[in-house]
Amino acid sequence: MRQLFLNILYKGIVPFILKPLTGVKYKHAEVLSEAKQFIIIANHNSHIDTLALMSAIPKHKIVEVKPVAAGDYFGTTKWKSFITVLFTNALLIPRCCSLRNKSKDPFRIMMKALKRGNSLIVYPEGSRGKANEMQEFKNGIGHILLKYPHIAYIPTYIENTGKVLPKDAIVPIPFNCKVVFGDLQYCKGKNAKEVVTNMYHEVCQLKAA
Repeated sequence: MRQLFLNILYKGIVPFILKPLTGVKYKHAEVLSEAKQFIIIANHNSHIDTLALMSAIPKHKIVEVKPVAAGDYFGTTKWKSFITVLFTNALLIPRCCSLRNKSKDPFRIMMKALKRGNSLIVYPEGSRGKANEMQEFKNGIGHILLKYPHIAYIPTYIENTGKVLPKDAIVPIPFNCKVVFGDLQYCKGKNAKEVVTNMYHEVCQLKAA
């Protein structure tokens, strides 16, 4: 039932809404079918990013894909948390580690999801930036991949969504957008900083695609 709901939403309703606003085009989206489990590593400029990425996921995989979202923003109330999870299938995590409460440790939450077989959508910048300007990647996902080097990640560049719906904007402005997926990659680096630095350069390289 959950899979049916998400397929109706992201293969019908969301694309119907996004098309006149973004005319979003996907490049190399077939890579999403090349691995059973993966982590999408993408730049982040707008709430539209998650809608565009979820719309690209193959039907049979969509229920297993969880966009990682800030619980302190999308989960401030039970109602907001419910709506976010219902419509985006999100994995809500705190942005700060809790030494006292392991259940609120963002790393443990993401690792549990990966152990269950879920795929993730991760925005390593941590928050939305200015349109088409990438911020430095935070090290968190590097620590995760060092523990799960067998799980592939997909560097992904999203263009112009920050012009359609910038941070703090309410009314969207139509603008052509694209999402470029890179090839499957695996953890490269001796420490988390090296891993995310490699990821950052891989995402940057997709700008010209």
